[in-house]
Amino acid sequence: MAEYAERGLDGTSVDAIAARAGVSKATIYRRYPSKIELVAAAMFAVAEDRAPKPDTGSLRDDLCTSIRNLRDLLADPVLGRNVRMIVADAARNPELARVHHEFVQSRRARSVEVLAAAAARGELRPDVDLEAAVDALVGPVFYRHLVSGMPVDDRYLGQLVDAFVAAYGVGRRSGPREGTAGT
Repeated sequence: MAEYAERGLDGTSVDAIAARAGVSKATIYRRYPSKIELVAAAMFAVAEDRAPKPDTGSLRDDLCTSIRNLRDLLADPVLGRNVRMIVADAARNPELARVHHEFVQSRRARSVEVLAAAAARGELRPDVDLEAAVDALVGPVFYRHLVSGMPVDDRYLGQLVDAFVAAYGVGRRSGPREGTAGT
């Protein structure tokens, strides 16, 4: 991931990755026939390792956990740069675009599961389009990361969660107070 973050797809070489990993190039090629497959495997592994699996029984708490994790991942010097790099590289490489699409869909499915569980508990309005709701929650974080460069601090995350719960939630609010994102 560090090699890809520094050089992008075109500049990344299997030789350099092998050197960083302390293995032979043949070892890498036995498992990953192409750079794209190697980058994809690394993305999926890191996401699986770092992604929270919130199931606190509270929409607000689950959202705070998920959105803080997203912020922390994007703020990570290597992983955040990987996100920016893959967005740019996927625009130029159809095979990487396909892999990126699969990756995004797998991550979105997790977010939709969190919202579906909240809906089953009666914490979301029954008419909520879960896919659009995911966009409403995480879109602003990605916008700040990829476009504006504005800070994504706990106060901002708290405001996002408050706005989300106000727009999509039902009943009394649970969890942290407004503007705190659980901190």
